[in-house]
Amino acid sequence: MSEHAGNDRPFPYQSLPPPIVQTATYTFKDTADLRSFMDARMWGLEAKRIEYGRYGNPTILAVEAKLAALERGEEAMLLASCVAGITTTMLSLLKAGDHYAPKNAPDIDHLLTRYAKDLDAAFLVTPTFCIMIRPSHV
Repeated sequence: MSEHAGNDRPFPYQSLPPPIVQTATYTFKDTADLRSFMDARMWGLEAKRIEYGRYGNPTILAVEAKLAALERGEEAMLLASCVAGITTTMLSLLKAGDHYAPKNAPDIDHLLTRYAKDLDAAFLVTPTFCIMIRPSHV
């Protein structure tokens, strides 16, 4: 299931895996076609084409579809780093007045610790840092 989940076949150029197109130049029929594409992207509408750009590409979409199928979820999201995943999760779940317990250990990314402190001030949530190597602190 995992190998073919999320694949719409056939792939362009009759390739077996999803092809990786290494390009940064895109063409449009005319200015109206470009505006239509940009408007669809801006308003979150379904675009009629997929490109390799700043906000994703066909390869990432294929991996997300495979992960969603494996986890039996509706969708999956790939992010550039662990910190991006943690902060995205925190921002989507926490609301003003919430309390949470982030890990505070020697191996934690100092940026995440700083982010947690900044989150407290900006969103009125309260962190209590825990040392996870001691069960008594959990």
